[in-house]
Order: sequence, then structure tokens, then C-alpha cells
Amino acid sequence: MGVYRRQDSTTYWMSLVVDGKRKRQDTGVQDRRVAEDIFAAWQVQLARAKWLGVPAPTPQHTVQELMREYAAKVTPRKSPASQRRDHVVLEQFGKRWGTLALDQLRTKTLEDYLTERLEDVTLATVSKELGILKSAYGRALR
Repeated sequence: MGVYRRQDSTTYWMSLVVDGKRKRQDTGVQDRRVAEDIFAAWQVQLARAKWLGVPAPTPQHTVQELMREYAAKVTPRKSPASQRRDHVVLEQFGKRWGTLALDQLRTKTLEDYLTERLEDVTLATVSKELGILKSAYGRALR
């Protein structure tokens, strides 16, 4: 039980025994700390369902909503130069993936973005852009 990485995978998996049966799920993330947070949330969700009943379905949030939340809450606390970069990057992400539900944003989508952007800019620039996305996701998970 717990979080582990398969030898043939780049992402972490979680495993838990539920009602006497082992359940496994791919977390879809490469960061162990994030995978452990997802695993903890999964355990809480299963416990709530067992003792409190099945919760109402959670609404599907879009990438655009994530970007708006980040721009409203995090960007204003940054330096003016970082704020400008955030607005440019968030606008790019919004145009590209705005209508996608957050659960549809996958590793393949990000790899395609990385490949396309590297034709125009340096790896450092793309790294900063994806860092903004990672920060927005981290904030949403918290």
C-alpha cells in the first residue's frame, strides 16, 4: 500500500486495499510529494464514502478557471516583471487549453507544448512557463 513508481513508468502510482481488494491508480504526476498528497486525498475520499456516504460529484474546472484564480491570487504578490511574464504565459495557456477540463490536461499535452515552444524560445523560458503551470496546480491542490 502507498505510493510507488513502476519501473516502466515515469509517473507515480498509488495502491490501496479497499473492501479486501487491491486497487491501483496512476496519479499522473512525476513529483513524489504531489503523488503522496493525491494518495492522502484518495484515502480521505474512500473513508468519507465508507462512513458518510458518497459525496456529490465535484464540478469540472477548466484550465481557464485555474489561470484566472492564479492571476487573481498569486500574480499580484510578484514583482512587476514577474507579473508581466505571468500575464503573457497565462494568456498563452488560456488560449491553448482554456476550454479543457483540468483532468484532460495530460503529460502528452505538455510534451507537445514543450516541443512546439522549443522551436521559438530557449529551454529556460519554457521551464519558467511550465513552472507557472506547476505553481497554479499546486495552489489548486492545496
